[in-house]
Amino acid sequence: MDVYILGAGASKSYNKSKTGVRMPLAKDFFKTYNSLKISEDLNVVVTHVLSYLKEYRKMDYIDFMNFNEDIEAFLTEINEKLYSLVSKENISYDEKESALYLDGAYNQLIFLFEGVLNEIQNGEKCPYYTKLLEKSHKDDVFITFNWDTLLDRVLWESKLWSPEDGYGITFAAFYNNEWQDTLDLDKSKVKLLKLHGSTNWIIPYFGYNFVNLQKHRDFVYYKQEKDKSFMYCYIDSINKYKTYKDRYKSGYAPFSYYYYPPDIPLLPNGIEENEKIITYGMNMSFSGTKFYTKISSGIDKTTSMPLIIPPVKNKDCPESIMQSR
Repeated sequence: MDVYILGAGASKSYNKSKTGVRMPLAKDFFKTYNSLKISEDLNVVVTHVLSYLKEYRKMDYIDFMNFNEDIEAFLTEINEKLYSLVSKENISYDEKESALYLDGAYNQLIFLFEGVLNEIQNGEKCPYYTKLLEKSHKDDVFITFNWDTLLDRVLWESKLWSPEDGYGITFAAFYNNEWQDTLDLDKSKVKLLKLHGSTNWIIPYFGYNFVNLQKHRDFVYYKQEKDKSFMYCYIDSINKYKTYKDRYKSGYAPFSYYYYPPDIPLLPNGIEENEKIITYGMNMSFSGTKFYTKISSGIDKTTSMPLIIPPVKNKDCPESIMQSR
């Protein structure tokens, strides 16, 4: 058995994208984003990112076209501001409002991150990963710190690997032109371990990144039922799938999709009845110093988002992800 460990440079070499653009590194992420057509797409939402830059950097909206800060440093900055607010014992109304829009900016950056990778990985199979697979053997393990699915696609089309058991993760269902509980394929002959998550792993939108002022934590991951995963896996789509505000677009290679992943088929459990949570996109009602939320009409309970360990300095892996491995 051989073990291959792949870092950012492995995917940076990919030059078969329909966009003609290569995968970004942290230091040139925003430059890469602004070179793609999705930077002009009004359905690719960056409103709260722009508001953040206006508020904290005094940057005009039009200047975002030339913004090129290291995304790890930028996300870490937002994360730390958010954590400093929700860690307080007493938080003012204005601070609650700030926490809401910081949380919104953070989530938009996660969507933007997967959107950029999906656009670039949409092309021919990666020839370098194909050659790597030709040199591999049964029981080999590929360990990658990348979020893209270039290697996933090569492994899938080789028929030596299946997402059902090849990631070492339990999924609730798989989307392969329709939602399926199982793929009913042969067991994987090799493993692909993605330590920072993957753009094709999706979870409920309101189960990923909550501001929770009761527990004074910046993120809340809802508890999964015993022996049941809250994670879903996207593979491919030929037909149109249901997604947020019907914003589906075709023309994407396997393991890639346009910005909005498909809605999930099952409603997650585990949000405690008495838990007080705020998150952007929800309506708040206040009672003294306590406040409660309900899902707004704008966010359906099956709306999904990608699951990645974001490029921040402190990468805390959710306990529920570890339980799924």
